[in-house]
Amino acid sequence: MTPVHSFRSLLDELGIVVSNTMQVEDSGERFQLKTRLTPLQQPLFELLEITL
Repeated sequence: MTPVHSFRSLLDELGIVVSNTMQVEDSGERFQLKTRLTPLQQPLFELLEITL
């Protein structure tokens, strides 16, 4: 059974998606570390046509 969400709870779920720029101390190299989407977040991002 799929849980029912309010608009607020969906926004809360989407609010935990992050993209961090990380920097390696020794070399100074930078890279992006992004949240893996949950099974609930994935279809929301698809419906909103958002790519990470």
